[in-house]
Amino acid sequence: MARVLIAEPEPDLRRLAEQALLELGHEPLALDDIPPGRVDVLLCATSAHALALAHALRRRQPELPIISLGTVAADPETRALRPVAHLIKPYTLGELQRALARAETTGRRT
Repeated sequence: MARVLIAEPEPDLRRLAEQALLELGHEPLALDDIPPGRVDVLLCATSAHALALAHALRRRQPELPIISLGTVAADPETRALRPVAHLIKPYTLGELQRALARAETTGRRT
């Protein structure tokens, strides 16, 4: 089970991501209550605010696996984060599950 911080500005999409993470057996974390401990994975929309958060978390936790979420292919700023996956919205539960498996493997290696 991974602790997954969701940086998704759209409330409906955030709730869908939370439900998907729960269904897959993970612990969704809201931006409002970022835990003082470690986050296992960041699920990050490609909004300016979410990308700024991703950069800040990477400074604190350089090995943090990031799964980026967007409506188009990843742009240079998103690719600069070196995400383990970039999912195009709407993404499937299977795509999210595969991306989380990649993120967990990456997180264990570092």
